[in-house]
Amino acid sequence: GAGGCSKVMSNEDRHVTKNFLLLAYDHKDEGAYDRRMQVRSQHIALIDDLREHGQAIVGAAILDEQEKMVGSTIFFSLSKAELEEYLDKEPYVTNNVWDKIIIQECKIGPSFLK
Repeated sequence: GAGGCSKVMSNEDRHVTKNFLLLAYDHKDEGAYDRRMQVRSQHIALIDDLREHGQAIVGAAILDEQEKMVGSTIFFSLSKAELEEYLDKEPYVTNNVWDKIIIQECKIGPSFLK
């Protein structure tokens, strides 16, 4: 087998449903907020669809001191493959709204998965 320390995710692992926290911060350039607002309805429609399928649990916009939206946080229940599919079509990704995206596997409490 191949040596080395990197853990290669097997194809099977990519299709197991897990919980993920996405934390994304918008670009800070002058046009970033306008780009967000231009595609916000598309972003919400996509999240609504994931929510209907039980894949998006809860989300919120991150606000700055002036209560202006400057990022997003979303909890997901889906597979790594499904998460990648989502990111490929997320309007905030494809329209250059999000700058820094942090994705962390987590365990959503049972109270929130009812």
